[in-house]
Amino acid sequence: MTTPEIQSNNKSWFKNNIVFIVLLIIIFIFVYVKISDFESIISESIVLPKTTLDFQNKSGAARIKSTFTDILISSGGSKKKGNGYQLMLEIINPSSISLRSVTCKFRHSYSDKTAIYQNVNMVIGPGRSKKVTCFVSDLSDTDLRFVEVSVAFDQISFY
Repeated sequence: MTTPEIQSNNKSWFKNNIVFIVLLIIIFIFVYVKISDFESIISESIVLPKTTLDFQNKSGAARIKSTFTDILISSGGSKKKGNGYQLMLEIINPSSISLRSVTCKFRHSYSDKTAIYQNVNMVIGPGRSKKVTCFVSDLSDTDLRFVEVSVAFDQISFY
């Protein structure tokens, strides 16, 4: 059995340290929220807005961050045309929204020139894919292995 003096000491200890306990709980909540925010930033930064594909061997696929959502793109190969190549790209929409008005940028990793494909009438529905072709001049056979691709959309619509 405890004496009244010991019980009053236990109660006074709790009263004296209540502020410390509350502050400790608030600090734990703050740290947890900041760690969660940091993890979401890291996971978002893993998906890049552009990638390098191999159009020479018709190989390569990647997930990239577009204007509204992450999409999948894959190389469809290339065809020699005059002094350049016609590049074929497949854009796959894995999201549940329709993507409209596509703009694709193709650039060889050692060049300053960018070839742009733009189609304001194109719609890629949820779970659908579209093939895009773009002519890029002044490319050699070896340049086709390192073409940087980015895709942007101007509009979306939900079902």
